[in-house]
Amino acid sequence: MLSDVFERPIPIREAAAELAAIEAELQRRALLSDPVIWAQTKLGDILWSGQRRIIESVRDHRKTAAATCHEIGKSYSAGLVAAWWIDSHRAGDAYVITTAPTAPQVRLILWKEIGRAHSRGALGGRINQTEWMMKVVDPKTGVLSAGTDPRVDAYAIAW
Repeated sequence: MLSDVFERPIPIREAAAELAAIEAELQRRALLSDPVIWAQTKLGDILWSGQRRIIESVRDHRKTAAATCHEIGKSYSAGLVAAWWIDSHRAGDAYVITTAPTAPQVRLILWKEIGRAHSRGALGGRINQTEWMMKVVDPKTGVLSAGTDPRVDAYAIAW
């Protein structure tokens, strides 16, 4: 607390460690709340203004429509938002449902982009053509969730 600073001197190393912890917490909160910052920090991606508008609209609104032309980055943006959403939540707490006009478009276009984001960011879990699987551990007990049969691994799946 600030009042503690004035009551006793703080050694430089302790102050530096406390400042680093505060900065790390601010960075963590920024990554959780802003997919654009997450993309820049976690993936090293630089987004153009149209992609930022689409991604921020998805974050801020229940529905988003993007009237654009071909090859503008809609699938890339959708894959990035899906990866951000899953990565910014604890396994099992967030789900993403993906859709497109045809099943091959979901698999070959959208999930290709999700997989690329997963690889670039070295994100948790594993990806196949239409699923992102993560082991789900109960934070209170540390036990792997397994439904009715504790011998079977349970996974959080985004699809």
